[in-house]
Amino acid sequence: MSLNSQDSFEKVIASLRQTISDLRPRMLDYGLYLALVSLVDALQDRAGDSVKIVLELPEVESGVRYKEQVELYTYRIVQQACENALKHARPHTLTVRGRLEAQSFHLAIEDDGTGFELAAKNDLAKLQVDGHFGLVGMYERASLVDADLHIETAARHGTRVEINWRSSS
Repeated sequence: MSLNSQDSFEKVIASLRQTISDLRPRMLDYGLYLALVSLVDALQDRAGDSVKIVLELPEVESGVRYKEQVELYTYRIVQQACENALKHARPHTLTVRGRLEAQSFHLAIEDDGTGFELAAKNDLAKLQVDGHFGLVGMYERASLVDADLHIETAARHGTRVEINWRSSS
């Protein structure tokens, strides 16, 4: 195997390992709070000095946990909102804030970036046709765990994604 082939092979293997690892982030084993701390840290490391990424989430008791699916889908919504902001909005600051309580949580992901026009906020078919696949996934995940997802955005005014969830039991 040539050196270039070996390098390519190792890159593919590393990418596959990362993909498998990302299916369910390990930090979710310790709860949503620590998973979000880890996510923000990783995003800040990746963004470097180009974007300030802030977590404003009061530390919760270690015993505060939610159903596995609620934690995973909420994590993925926050992750997608952050990735969208970093990829498309060119923000100076990206903030994840909220509160995690025993039977409910409220999270908001806000950026001061370019924003965008979102004419079809709750029309998943229109969002999909318009190529907003990440937003479609966010709405679908929120629906699967009975969370409310609200997105406020406008061109040149940043974006705010809010997730509200309350236990039904």
